[in-house]
Amino acid sequence: MAGARKAVLLNATPEALRARLLEETFHVLHFVGHGTFDAGSGQGFLLFEDGQGEERRVSGPVMADLMLTGRMLSVEEAEKLTIVRYVVEAGQALAKAKDLAARIAQNTPLTNWQITNVLPRVNDLSHDDGLFMEYLNSSMQRPPESAQRLRDFIEKRATPLQAPSTVPGTVPSKKA
Repeated sequence: MAGARKAVLLNATPEALRARLLEETFHVLHFVGHGTFDAGSGQGFLLFEDGQGEERRVSGPVMADLMLTGRMLSVEEAEKLTIVRYVVEAGQALAKAKDLAARIAQNTPLTNWQITNVLPRVNDLSHDDGLFMEYLNSSMQRPPESAQRLRDFIEKRATPLQAPSTVPGTVPSKKA
């Protein structure tokens, strides 16, 4: 194609992609990256990274809307679309990240491994394979503190879960 140009955007966050698309007119956008499909919702997502290298799922309809209109999302809209998971006051992101890391560090290493490696695969399994995966994971050797944590849960001594609006350092959402 005569006069065709190519622009490459490495490490593209949705914001960086939007900014680049606003710089000039493009007639073709070729996305080389990763996507995923959530069988539960029947929705596909493009996978981007945020500034810290963490996964950000952006649905096709949301991406199309942002690209076609050039609009920016408010914090509330981004949270509603699960582009962000936590909303904190300006300047509090690092403190929130450290709080989350400290909370995650309280889990056993096996629990964290199962959450990050097993849980994401469950939707892709058949019913029988899901039961087999559950059996395998429940049969793994557990550290001694796991038995105590289970006893604490059964005897109602475990730390209760907090409602999102009561988690320290989090700004409550403005739900409609």
